[in-house]
Parts: sequence; structure tokens; C-alpha cells
Amino acid sequence: MNVVGYIRVGIDKEEQETSISTQIDKFKDWAETNNHNIVNIGVHHTKDGKIVTSGLYIDEGFSAWKDKKRLAFKQMLEDARKGFFQILLSFRRLKCSYRWGDL
Repeated sequence: MNVVGYIRVGIDKEEQETSISTQIDKFKDWAETNNHNIVNIGVHHTKDGKIVTSGLYIDEGFSAWKDKKRLAFKQMLEDARKGFFQILLSFRRLKCSYRWGDL
């Protein structure tokens, strides 16, 4: 099945301990172990406004609770509606959103 990952690192110290590289490694290991295809779509969105094509959806330096500017998250939802992937992985549900209604 086609799989993508959503990665978010917020601004507080606890969030920084689960770094982007750690989350990427866990995502790739899981997909490989379970024989899933990582879809080569996604964006890497940083606070300084840079948007870089990656293979994952990454929001760097954004709060899941307060920040409505998470462009990678918004793009991921749009791509899900289009059927580009069947499985979404996230380090924790709270990396996506604190409110289920956002999903």
C-alpha cells in the first residue's frame, strides 16, 4: 500500500527531543519492515516560509494547537482526499492535531 508520513516539530523543548530526523528514521523503518511503498509527495514547511519538496509532509516549528499555517498538514489533507495514499503515519496523533475535527 502507498504510505506517507506527517512530521511536526513544535517550538517547546519537549518537542525538540523528537527531532525531524528521528521521526523520519522511524517512518522509513516502519514502511520498509511492513513492505509499504513510500509515496514521493509532500512538502517541508519551515517557519521562515521556505517550502521544499521532500517525500514527506513536514511542518517545522509549528504548534498543532495554535497554528493554522501548517501548509504541509493542509497539503497532506488535500492529497488524502485525492487518494494519493492509503496509509498515513505520524510519530504520535498529537503531531497532527490536538482536535480530531481537524483531521
